[in-house]
Amino acid sequence: MSLKNVIIASLAVLLTGSLVAAHYATKDKDARINELENELAELKKLANRSTIDKIISQQLEQIAFDQEKISDERRREAELQSALARQKTQEAEAERKRAEIAKNEAIESEKNARQAQENAEKQRQIAEENQRKAEYSKSVVDTLSFVGLGRSLASLSSTQYIAGAKETAAQLAAAACYFTSKYKGSFYDQSVLGAMLLSGGGTRDIALCQGAIHAAEYMPDGNLIAVSTYGEIYRYRHNDTTRLFSDKAYNFRDLKITDDGTGYALSFSGDIIVIRDYKCHAVNLGDMRRTFRLSRLNDGNLLVAAGNTIGVFDTKSESITKTINCPGDISCITKNKVFDTNGKMYELDNNFQLIPKQLPFNGIVTAYAETDDHKYAAYGTKNGTIFYTHPKGVIEFAGHRSQISDLCLARPGLFSASLDKTVKLWTTSEGTKEPIDVYSSSKWVMCLAINQEAQRIVSGDASGALTICTYSISEMKSTLKKTLKRDFNELEWNYYIGKNIPYTSIIDKL
Repeated sequence: MSLKNVIIASLAVLLTGSLVAAHYATKDKDARINELENELAELKKLANRSTIDKIISQQLEQIAFDQEKISDERRREAELQSALARQKTQEAEAERKRAEIAKNEAIESEKNARQAQENAEKQRQIAEENQRKAEYSKSVVDTLSFVGLGRSLASLSSTQYIAGAKETAAQLAAAACYFTSKYKGSFYDQSVLGAMLLSGGGTRDIALCQGAIHAAEYMPDGNLIAVSTYGEIYRYRHNDTTRLFSDKAYNFRDLKITDDGTGYALSFSGDIIVIRDYKCHAVNLGDMRRTFRLSRLNDGNLLVAAGNTIGVFDTKSESITKTINCPGDISCITKNKVFDTNGKMYELDNNFQLIPKQLPFNGIVTAYAETDDHKYAAYGTKNGTIFYTHPKGVIEFAGHRSQISDLCLARPGLFSASLDKTVKLWTTSEGTKEPIDVYSSSKWVMCLAINQEAQRIVSGDASGALTICTYSISEMKSTLKKTLKRDFNELEWNYYIGKNIPYTSIIDKL
């Protein structure tokens, strides 16, 4: 190969290489230009963004400035508001303090007002209490005055009745009843009860036996049985009298009726007359003589006393089953107590032995009564004194002038019969030891019988008469109302009661 060709070939190669290099250089330049354009575009974007950001920044700065300005204004407003608030707070605090002071003053005023009200209320209560006391005192005086008037009218009524002026006596008794009831006086006052017993038909006398009536008792059916020393046994009810037995060979001294309605009349001769279905038959007591006292035992049998001997009468076999002697002559017997003429008391134990007991007083017991619960008891003595025992002690009743023959405890109090010819009522609940004279006889009063349901007390005396006293206040008031024919007229009212007491109808108020 020639050099020329070599050169040409070399030049061709170089030219090709240059072209290639130029091509690639141009390609690189275009790429760079594109890259620079892209960068320029990016820079423009950045510039635009920067401008935008600057604008935004400026706007934000303006906004921040405006906000700061607003904030300053708001701060100043807030400070102003705070100052105003502090002022309001101070004013509110001052107002609160004034309110607190006013409240305290109001509380103090209320307290003072309440104290004044309480003082006024106390003064009112004191005034009312004084008024009540004054009214009560006046009421007491009025009550005592009118109760006293009732008693005075009752005493005058009894005087008029005894004098025979029974119509006037009934009017006065009704007036006494009216004032006693209205002013809550006691109907168991001597004068008031006495007037009602007379004018209210509370007492009836019945000539029953020839001999002295030594004992009387009520049957469960309401019939009254009475026995006499002439051997008589009578049944009485509603003014109807039937002689059940009569034999002068017997001298009846006591009578007891058991729960089954069987009666046992004890004769001094040593016999018992058994009254069953109102039929009588005699039972001889064997060796027992001079028998004078009977008492019921808890088992349904009877105790019989004769001299210093005590026997048990078996009501089934109708015979004496055992006897025992007492150290002294017997003066009185009850279910489980024995009293003798030496002033001694004994109790019967379950073995029928006498156990000495201490009497709460000195005296010879001739009559005895006690309540079912044994809390209250009455001892009647030979000298007429009565000793009433209760859970708190012993009360001595002095009013009878002779031996106590019988005692009965009832709802108004204690009824007593005596050989001084009287029957008395002792009302311990009335706060007095003074007796009420229920009945006075012309003969010795030997016995008592009581019907608590009908509120009647019956006494038998030595003449053979029965006296029936109704102590039912309501029944006597009813009888008195039926007895009255008219009220007081105005002149009678002014005379007996007084012009200063307003006139009223008495009959309508019984």
